[in-house]
Amino acid sequence: METVINDRTAITDVCGQKFLTKRTWPGSGKFGLEALEREQKNHVVVHHALQCMENDVLQVPEPVTSAANPNEFWQEYVDPSTTIWSVFSTPGSDEKLICHKSVQAINALHAIKISEESSLVSNPEMPSAACLSYEEYRSLPVWGRAFVGKYATLLQKLKREWRDSIQHTGRATYIHGDLTVDNILSAPNGGMYFIDWERAGVGQPEHDLAAFYSSILVATAWKLNSKYSNESNSSALLEGWINSWQRLVVDSIFKYRGAKPNPNIMRILLSSKLACRAYSKATVSGPEDTFVSAIMKIADSLYAKPRVFTILYRAGVLQ
Repeated sequence: METVINDRTAITDVCGQKFLTKRTWPGSGKFGLEALEREQKNHVVVHHALQCMENDVLQVPEPVTSAANPNEFWQEYVDPSTTIWSVFSTPGSDEKLICHKSVQAINALHAIKISEESSLVSNPEMPSAACLSYEEYRSLPVWGRAFVGKYATLLQKLKREWRDSIQHTGRATYIHGDLTVDNILSAPNGGMYFIDWERAGVGQPEHDLAAFYSSILVATAWKLNSKYSNESNSSALLEGWINSWQRLVVDSIFKYRGAKPNPNIMRILLSSKLACRAYSKATVSGPEDTFVSAIMKIADSLYAKPRVFTILYRAGVLQ
């Protein structure tokens, strides 16, 4: 029996045991098959590497070999309702504990030794608009072009500074590439599942840290949705919300055991990942949405005025 989630994903029940089945996007052809093969290879490499390590925090759904259809990738089914998004978007949750566990899981991932089998270069999520050619820009829907037009200056600055910064660092590790709170699930044994490995490979560790922390910032915004109806309190709430987020970052990032994150790269990537979140939100509500505007305003401040984020700046997280 099969339960379809979307055009690419389904839950398959075989004799009472559930599996998550991933397929190529309809019409994606050779490109879609290559992307699926890449995801499967990354998933298998990380799963195998973790089996060979002393690790009790990070888990990856067990891959399942199936030669029945080359356009499918089967893996252990993990209940998606356990995503840690809800921890940061629900009042009263223990954000600090989950944040610490997630950083410990990132430590395990970044400790994987890079070998020939894991030599794929990561394709981490970045603001797509910053990398668009003119033809790609013209192919965007109207809202997409409006978003790019509205924030073109910031997007181009991020693209240029990221390109210049990355040339001056030789540090690389195995990264997830899209490590948002949507892709981290709580495991029954107290560990953490990382899912969706299509962007994984060798890359800069700051990508994972920036994606993780920026997605927390976006998730916590949902807690304030009802309070923002009072315009007179919105500025104070926003400042308190951002300061709370900064303290969470500073409290947990010192548990990261990899090389000390480069504060300049963190500044650029935190801005970039927030732009990605805003772009995703704009697909639903348009580029003029107040939430989209707020996130892009924060992204711009992180990029152009990092000293405004006093807690992160003084702690050396930003430069």
